[in-house]
Amino acid sequence: MVNDVEFHLITYGGENQWPSHVTVNGKLTFKGKAPNIKFTEAPKVEDISSGLFTKVNPFLEAFHSIIHDIKLAFGQNLEAETYSEGVDYPFRVQAAKSIIVVTSKPCEVGKLFVVNFVFYQMEHIFL
Repeated sequence: MVNDVEFHLITYGGENQWPSHVTVNGKLTFKGKAPNIKFTEAPKVEDISSGLFTKVNPFLEAFHSIIHDIKLAFGQNLEAETYSEGVDYPFRVQAAKSIIVVTSKPCEVGKLFVVNFVFYQMEHIFL
């Protein structure tokens, strides 16, 4: 019977554009039940499509899309960074390690999914 269960919460998204380790009274780990956490919506993107930017906006959107797909292909987006922090978290010595991911949307597949697959394969061969 397992009765010494501790857990740690890492959140991302909403107002948190970086992985955030949840603390209560300065403690990173919790026993028994999780603290009350308020989740928020993603920040609204500022619309700059009027005035001087009307001709530049399509290029900015294309550039943003390309950068987004490259980051996604190489695992440098916010979701992947948060998962990496969970995997790298220094659990107690000899503790069983379980990582449970709860998200409200499916994992994103970008336009460069072939690059993502090759990168993943190379990472597992050389590490």
